[in-house]
Amino acid sequence: MNHIYNQGKLGTCVAMACANGIEQQLGIVIPQEEIEKYFKEHFGDEARIPMFLQRMKEYPLYGVKVKDYEMIYNSRWRTNPRKKLFMSKVRQAILKKSGALVMSMKIRSRKKGEKKIPLDKEGFLVPRKTRVASYHAMLLARLAKFHMFSLSQYFVVENSWGEDWAKSGCFYMKAQDIHSEAQSIYLVTFCND
Repeated sequence: MNHIYNQGKLGTCVAMACANGIEQQLGIVIPQEEIEKYFKEHFGDEARIPMFLQRMKEYPLYGVKVKDYEMIYNSRWRTNPRKKLFMSKVRQAILKKSGALVMSMKIRSRKKGEKKIPLDKEGFLVPRKTRVASYHAMLLARLAKFHMFSLSQYFVVENSWGEDWAKSGCFYMKAQDIHSEAQSIYLVTFCND
C-alpha cells in the first residue's frame, strides 16, 4: 500500500493521486508539503487531471515528470469500442505495473462543502442512486480478490482523505461499478527528471 495523504485543500486530490501513482511506479514518496507547494505554485485552487498531467510533463514534481499519459476510459464513451477495451488495459497496467491509473470519480454532496463516498461497513463502494455534485481524483491501486470462488473483481482505490477514513484510507470497488461511478481513468507513466 502507498502512503495515504490527508488532503487539506480542495483540488489537491489530483496532485495526491499522482503522488500515489509515482510511489507505486517508481517507489518515490513525495512529502505532502511538496505536493501542496507544487499545486499552489502551478494551479492555485483547482486542476483537472489532464491539466495536471500536461503541466507535469514540463515541470517536474519532486524531480518526477510525466513521461506519457492516455485516457483509457471516459463515461461519455457510450458506444465507442474503446469503452469495451479499457478493462483489459486496466488489468494489464496493474498486473505488469506499466503505469499508474488515476481516476476521476463522482462523489456526492449533501450539504455545501460536505463530500461523501458511500461505503458499506466492509469498505465496499455502494453505487450511487442520487445526483452527484462534484468529482474527486483517486488512484486505482491494485486488484483484490476476496475468496477464490468469487466471480467479481475488485479494485483497491487509494483516496486522499487520510488513513482514518474508510479502510486505512482505501476502499474497494467492483470492476462493473466503474461504469456508473468513474468519470475518467488515465493511464500515466512517470519518469525521474
